[in-house]
Amino acid sequence: MGDRISFAVISDLHCTYDNNYGSQDTILFSNTVRNGDRKNQIQELLDLFDAENIKCDYVLCPGDITNKMDVQGLISGFGYLREIQAALGAQQLICAPGNHDVDFCRNNTSLFAKASDSLKQLDSMHYPLSDKDLSRSLIDDGYCLYRNDKVAILCINSVASFTDKSSSEKVFISESTLRSIENQLKTIPTTTTIRIALTHHHPILYTDLNFRSYNTRDYIENGDTLIELIEKYHFNLLIHGHKHRAKLTSSRAVTLFGAGGFSALQNLQTGDNENTFHIVEVDSESPTKGIIRTWSYSCSAGWKKPSLQFPYKTGFGSTKNAIDLAEEIGTHIQEKYGDQQACIPFSYVVDRFKEIEYIHHERLKELYNELKKYSCEHAKGDEQEYLLYQPKQKGSTIND
Repeated sequence: MGDRISFAVISDLHCTYDNNYGSQDTILFSNTVRNGDRKNQIQELLDLFDAENIKCDYVLCPGDITNKMDVQGLISGFGYLREIQAALGAQQLICAPGNHDVDFCRNNTSLFAKASDSLKQLDSMHYPLSDKDLSRSLIDDGYCLYRNDKVAILCINSVASFTDKSSSEKVFISESTLRSIENQLKTIPTTTTIRIALTHHHPILYTDLNFRSYNTRDYIENGDTLIELIEKYHFNLLIHGHKHRAKLTSSRAVTLFGAGGFSALQNLQTGDNENTFHIVEVDSESPTKGIIRTWSYSCSAGWKKPSLQFPYKTGFGSTKNAIDLAEEIGTHIQEKYGDQQACIPFSYVVDRFKEIEYIHHERLKELYNELKKYSCEHAKGDEQEYLLYQPKQKGSTIND
């Protein structure tokens, strides 16, 4: 295995200033004190980092730092991201602008002559990236390419065309921008194996996420062309925000990770969703594969392992299906233990069949079901997972 590079992903903070904490959109406020009678979501996240010794190499934010272009929310929300970056020891913070981060409704004309001026005037030393040339390219050209010897991150400004309210009705990337992006992607050395795209809007239509005020118009209209382009240049992962439900799927050979919402109030109101924070790990020698760990937040319990729609741990990019992998594992267990019953720590299985780590969580259920054909039952204890191997005794019948 090569080096694992880790990325913290925090999307859709929707931070705002609210004296009465009465927002209909968010639970993250710029005027929440750290040690008051209300839980402070940011401080509790920092405490989680300390308690679980969480570190990472990069912090990625797919946009909507603020809510409805609340200026104080943008300032404080970005300050929270910088604080998180420092606590994680991350070398870079990279933000893709979201629709709430630009003044396309023109509510702040006394401050911003153009809708995108909110991005330029926030913090020229650090936002959206610490490199001024890359920041200028992201805001003015609609994209930028951050890279070093191990990692390339294509950051796309999906709100680059949002100049007023009418222009925000359509999300697209211009043909000239796509051509310019391709010219940049051609320059990435073949030795740079980890390649990730970051954008706010999702590049495909998610019809199953149409709840409350969400609609089906707010995806990148030519997102399929974007996916074809990044696949051509060996990008294996695209991370986006906007829809406030964490989702892991794929298109062509590209894994699509919707990071969900960090502080969305509607996530707490719909009953089947949670606000989330993620750590994504990618192996430099197997960059198509990775692991995502997720924590969820509630106002009563704070940060914890999620219990609803998205799991604590999932893989992506596995090259084996559940049936074939179950056959390999089941045959190995049968050969090792024969007619002898055994309680096998699942860590033993993972050590010998590394592909398990990269199985999508929904396919993992198929794997467990297939293992039953080999007399193996997946089980969870208080602290560990097991495979219970209970072979049929000789002479037993199907009705025993």
